[in-house]
Amino acid sequence: SIIKDVIVHALPTADFSIENHCEGDGNVFTDLSSVVNSDIALIEYNFNDGFMSSDSMVTHIFNGY
Repeated sequence: SIIKDVIVHALPTADFSIENHCEGDGNVFTDLSSVVNSDIALIEYNFNDGFMSSDSMVTHIFNGY
C-alpha cells in the first residue's frame, strides 16, 4: 500500500476595505484577507456586473445601483 502525506491548510479569512465615493466616482476596494501560517496565492473581486479583478486594490464604479 502507498502512504501519502496530506497537508491541511487553514481556511483564509476574506476581508476588504472600501473607500466610498460620490455616485459616478470609483469606489476603491483594498484586499485585507489573511490566512494563518500560509500565503494567499490568488484573490478575485467579482462585482456581478461583468467586471472582475485579481488586483489587491481595485477601483470600481457601480452604475445605477
